[in-house]
Amino acid sequence: MPRITRRARSRRGGRQKVVLAGAAVLILAVVGAVIAAVIAEKTPATASHGGRVVAPHSDSPGNAGAACRGPDFTAGSRSWPDCADTGVPAGAALKPVTSPAPTGDGNRYVTEIHANGTVIDGVDLTGSFDVWANNVTIENSRITTTNWWGINLRHGYSGLRVLHDTIIGVRGRGIDNGGEDYGVSSSGGSVEVGWTNISEVGEGLSMDSGYIHDDYVHDLQAFVPQGASDYEHTDDIISGGGSGLTIEHNTLLNQLPANLGASASVGLYADTGPPSDDVVKDNFMAGGAYAIYPGGPSGTSGIIVEDNVFSTMYWSGGGIYGPVAGGYWDEGRGNLWAGNVWAAGSTPGQEVEP
Repeated sequence: MPRITRRARSRRGGRQKVVLAGAAVLILAVVGAVIAAVIAEKTPATASHGGRVVAPHSDSPGNAGAACRGPDFTAGSRSWPDCADTGVPAGAALKPVTSPAPTGDGNRYVTEIHANGTVIDGVDLTGSFDVWANNVTIENSRITTTNWWGINLRHGYSGLRVLHDTIIGVRGRGIDNGGEDYGVSSSGGSVEVGWTNISEVGEGLSMDSGYIHDDYVHDLQAFVPQGASDYEHTDDIISGGGSGLTIEHNTLLNQLPANLGASASVGLYADTGPPSDDVVKDNFMAGGAYAIYPGGPSGTSGIIVEDNVFSTMYWSGGGIYGPVAGGYWDEGRGNLWAGNVWAAGSTPGQEVEP
């Protein structure tokens, strides 16, 4: 059976590049300060109350449930998220802002958050968020990014919550040779991402611990990263190791063909060491070279893959070469594979074996 060899790279390389390129953007920061001053004169200020950044009323509505068109992600009596029940709630009033707003820290690509407990609620941001603080919440907001990420949590911080958001990359305009690497990424501690609609990025969610639930990740972006000769390897969710990641009740679609970088819907890899104590449960998965890479051939422990549905909406095998990457399932040390079935095709409801 064909195998996809992943290009050796650090998932955190993109996050580091902004720091390493700090000197290069110094001039841009000066120009950005002038631009920000002009924007500040023309844009109503947001109100801040005890770390909570609340956008003033705007006529820009949320779009969850509005003009939603697409496939029906169901299997029998079960259903999974789509554009109707993820993203900014329908009718929500959003305030248009551009980075470094609403905090004022950062540059034209990114808004930095440095205060613990900050809550960002109801913004329509052109830019991205870079979180250098604990227990930050970003909710009911739309982020349109041309940076390496839409939202990023830095090393040494934890407790980020991303809820009811819409995160979109801008194809051909991203800082990484026209692409945007991540919707939500973390090199820090635990992150919760829920009821969020993510599209037009290379990797939807990139983290090693946290709770990813009730999200809709779709329409991944194909691009050749800076310094590379082949396409970005794309995953709806990617973990490079670590422990304690729960992925539950998401719709995860990777529509790209192999020659444009398709890797997986769920990629649990051992890039930094064998993963452990991860749960992949009750998800609707379709596409990728394989729909799931479940941990690695050896050394994993406590990996639970349970009650997921594999769809043939892109490929008859779920993924291009099949539903599960050959040699990536380890039978030992508390690992469990149970109740995973086909959504449709010639054998709906039939169990999928690793």
